[in-house]
Amino acid sequence: MALTEKGYRSRLIDPKIADLLAEFGAVSIDGPKWCGKTWTALNHGNSVFFLSDPAGNFRH
Repeated sequence: MALTEKGYRSRLIDPKIADLLAEFGAVSIDGPKWCGKTWTALNHGNSVFFLSDPAGNFRH
């Protein structure tokens, strides 16, 4: 179950991330601001914990 909102556009990196997650279980997604890192990560995640959220809300 991906956490992506409606309207997510598949990216060229998605298959590579899926392969790496299957092999290692975790990946780091680095890049410049506003390039889609969060949306891409949410597309592959089953749960999320935002460190910047002072309430510590957990989404799944």
